Amino acid sequence: VLEVDLDRLGTFLRRHHPIDTAFMVATATDIPEATVKNWLQGRNELRARHVFALIAAFGPSVLAAMWPGATPDWLDDATRRARAERLRTERAALDAEIAELESLDGL
Repeated sequence: VLEVDLDRLGTFLRRHHPIDTAFMVATATDIPEATVKNWLQGRNELRARHVFALIAAFGPSVLAAMWPGATPDWLDDATRRARAERLRTERAALDAEIAELESLDGL
């Protein structure tokens, strides 16, 4: 049986939402804020529906954070692909913003 590492999960959630972590995670996942606060304090186990909600909100990297050392190769691959896609999306948004600024300045 794999046990969730609540400390690592808390670190992961705080890294993604450093301000008002419990509220922001609750909003992103529809998990009660009190439940998220318990996890951040190292209390309570996750239910399967919570794990699925976290995956839907944060992608496969949340699994790697919750179960260090127990992740199969496919999960590592999925985590890298998801991160690469997020970075491509961020780059496209930055490129669009740069293009808009340049068109306004006549650069």
